[in-house]
Amino acid sequence: MPRITGEHFQQLKNVLRKALEDECEVSFTYHDTPRSGKLTDFGFGPQGSFITIEGNNEVKSFSIAKMSNLRVLQPA
Repeated sequence: MPRITGEHFQQLKNVLRKALEDECEVSFTYHDTPRSGKLTDFGFGPQGSFITIEGNNEVKSFSIAKMSNLRVLQPA
């Protein structure tokens, strides 16, 4: 699977910023495991682009390059 480049992250940045401002949840698959939670942060670090979510009483960061089916869920 190709790594998400800074260029692709730039394309995602506006969607993720809107999700963060609207306190939306995101849903995605990470290593064949469904994940979801409230988006709390995103960025581009030494290991590439990432998002941080809060769900199930924990806060975790995930590499965008290792996820599939990333969706922003509309607030209820």
